[in-house]
This record gives sequence, structure tokens and C-alpha cells, in this order.
Amino acid sequence: MEGNLAVLTILVDRNKVKDRPLDVLIYASKHGYTEIADKSAPLTLSVESKDIVAKARSAHIHDSFLVKWFRYREIHDNIYRMVITFECGRHLDLDSPKLDYCTRFKGFKDQILSAILELGFLRIEELVKIIHVGRQPLIERFCSACRHQVNETEDKLKAALAEVPLFSKM
Repeated sequence: MEGNLAVLTILVDRNKVKDRPLDVLIYASKHGYTEIADKSAPLTLSVESKDIVAKARSAHIHDSFLVKWFRYREIHDNIYRMVITFECGRHLDLDSPKLDYCTRFKGFKDQILSAILELGFLRIEELVKIIHVGRQPLIERFCSACRHQVNETEDKLKAALAEVPLFSKM
């Protein structure tokens, strides 16, 4: 078992965990290497559920692993849902001389969704960065209601991220 840990540690140290995160997660979980499991778990979030189940079954790992992984995935999915569905409700643009309905937020939301699609299934920590960086050039053009909504959503996202447990603590 020590030889296997050495190989696993080398894979993690050389960032090879990115090539085979599911294999690393299953092995680390099966043999109690929690730190390695915690490093590889976020990289498995884009793996299809059927592939997780098939790989776990073929590795003869206990069903509690699957329960843990699906709960872990659900937490991450809920955070993604928060980002994808956040809206700035229909309101008058009080900063506009015409008092039209505000349309400024739509450009920001499109930019965020575009970044998510371009980068694929991101680690959730990167979502805060995308929102924060994405809003910087636009924040001056937001009306006060949009600015408040973006700031509030960013705060909610940071709070949700702070609550995400490590895979080993699930």
C-alpha cells in the first residue's frame, strides 16, 4: 500500500491528477488518502454521473462513495444555478434621463454566461473571479439597482463558497 501511495503522490505532485481525476479520487477515497481525494474531487464534477457510477462499481468501492460524490456534486450544482439564474429584476433606469426600463444588466449576464461556456465546467472558486472581473469595466455603466444586485449576488456567492465542505468532510 505504501508503494501505491508513493505513485499517487507523484501523480498529484506532477499535476497528473488532471489527466485522471476520477481514478485518483476513487483510489484515494478507497484507501483513506483524504488530502488527495480533496484535490481530485473538484476535477470530477464535469464527469457524467453514469461514468462515476460505472467506475465506482468496477473499483468495488462502497456505495457510500457514490452518495458522498452526488451530495458534493449537488452542492456545486446549486452554486452554479445561483450564478446562471441570477437576474436584475425589471426596473426603471433611474440614471437615464428618459426613465426607460434598464437593459444594462443583460450585457453583463451574457458576458458571465459566455465566460462559463467558454471555460467549461469551472471550479466554483473561479466563478467569483469571473463575476468580479467581468463587472469591473461595466460597474460604472450599471444603474444603481443593477450595481446593488451584482454586489449582492457576489456576496451571496462568496458566502455559499465559504460553506462548501471538502470532499473528505462530506
